[in-house]
Amino acid sequence: MNPVTLEWGVAHDPQPGVRIRDENDVRFKGTIWPPAMNHLLPLIRVPIGMVNVAFSATASRQWMSGELLFNQLFEAGNAIGRFRALLWQQGESDVIEEISQELYKSRILAIKSELERQWKQTFLWLPAKSTLHPEVYIKPVQEGGIRAAIDELWGTAGFAPGPDTDILGGIGIHRAVTANSQHFTLLGQQQAGLLWCISIWNMLQGIDNKMNE
Repeated sequence: MNPVTLEWGVAHDPQPGVRIRDENDVRFKGTIWPPAMNHLLPLIRVPIGMVNVAFSATASRQWMSGELLFNQLFEAGNAIGRFRALLWQQGESDVIEEISQELYKSRILAIKSELERQWKQTFLWLPAKSTLHPEVYIKPVQEGGIRAAIDELWGTAGFAPGPDTDILGGIGIHRAVTANSQHFTLLGQQQAGLLWCISIWNMLQGIDNKMNE
């Protein structure tokens, strides 16, 4: 679904809602989400609906209640009603801002709590471990803090493990060579998408198993 028009369509890149000023800008040539869903589709063999409200280079504070991105996320969820899960690929900007493990975790919990209050329903959140941006910075201490926060969230009720896309660390192999090329190479996008597919598949198996108990 296009988060701006709230109309359904095929989610080829560039993703719905992206405004491109320069057609030659390589930063808009691809994301991890079409590969993830293309890997998943033959496994589940039903149509996949997705609303992409992602916004690049954002810290967790920009998704807090009262912020524009929170409002856009709320409106998207409000438009579709019940959904399987919220997929979260974010963390690098919090590394840059040197956000502590405790603060990052508390922000994510606060965002989830407020969304559930306003939506009047609970939902499952899958956060990825996404802290590396080696062509921009190398901050192992700060990266480790955000990763530890995600570890704790994975074990918290209402959350489930997303992928660890930090394992795709090779500059020029998985990671773009220059900062203005965004995070992943084409191979990196495909492999990050596959990691997301695995996490979503595992999540779906857990839900189905609980329903069959």
